[in-house]
Amino acid sequence: MKLIFPFFILLLISASGSAQVSALNENFDISCATSTGPSYPTYWSGFCMYSPASALGWNCSPLGGRGSTPGFDCNSYIAGVHYTDTAWLFTPILNLSGNSDNIFIRYDSKYEFAASKLKVLVSSDYVKYTRPDSNGVDWNEISTTAMPEIGHDDSLDWVTHFIDLTSFKATPFIVAFKYTSTNVSGGRWTIDNIMTTPWGLNVTNLSKEALPISILGTPNSSQINVSCTFALAGAYKLAIYDLMGRVAYSQELHTRSGTQDFVLDGLSLNKGMYFVKISNNSTYGAAKAMVE
Repeated sequence: MKLIFPFFILLLISASGSAQVSALNENFDISCATSTGPSYPTYWSGFCMYSPASALGWNCSPLGGRGSTPGFDCNSYIAGVHYTDTAWLFTPILNLSGNSDNIFIRYDSKYEFAASKLKVLVSSDYVKYTRPDSNGVDWNEISTTAMPEIGHDDSLDWVTHFIDLTSFKATPFIVAFKYTSTNVSGGRWTIDNIMTTPWGLNVTNLSKEALPISILGTPNSSQINVSCTFALAGAYKLAIYDLMGRVAYSQELHTRSGTQDFVLDGLSLNKGMYFVKISNNSTYGAAKAMVE
């Protein structure tokens, strides 16, 4: 049994107590730019249940992340040999109590060889740098609710998964990525681009009272065309969010009942996924917009 974390992380935690963060946005580009060892980002940590001589644990992969950028991987199959491995990777302590919206964790993953499924778990009572399987530590597996499901598609290419964290946000908690293998089966899991976001894969699940919204045509960096059907006339707020939940654009709407189209122009958006949300005090709806 051996803890695998760099000394400077321990000093940082010790100096500041049980550090907490209110959001995640980690792509490992800084911490893993050149390192191939367990160079954790600030406040991240790991625990390897077996000696690193046989359990390779979570390590930096400078070119192994999505788009050949840095990522974090756990490999228990090397040079034709399977190694017994139970390796944990922990996020910083998340304090999401100030977030009034739904909250999801979003991450990219893929596996190679015949790896067992990666598990994602949450605990509000785990003490960092102690054994994660200690008596009294309560872990809730949340990977069973991942959208899309963690499975075979992860072996074909990178998959972006969303998991709902909303029910846990009242109390600070840690998210853990756990990989287990044996001496007869295993492989490599790689994860990248881990962040919290108010949007899940199925944005319609977030509606209090569904407000039908659709994206017209192909969005671009300067313009998105939106259509929405309103049951009641009134004042609404329209906002465009990026995957981190940051507002990229907003405006007030005064609508009539029925279907209306809106041209949102003069935007300055980067390529990627955005969400268009229209809401008032009693209803809201959202639609995904991929900016090319």
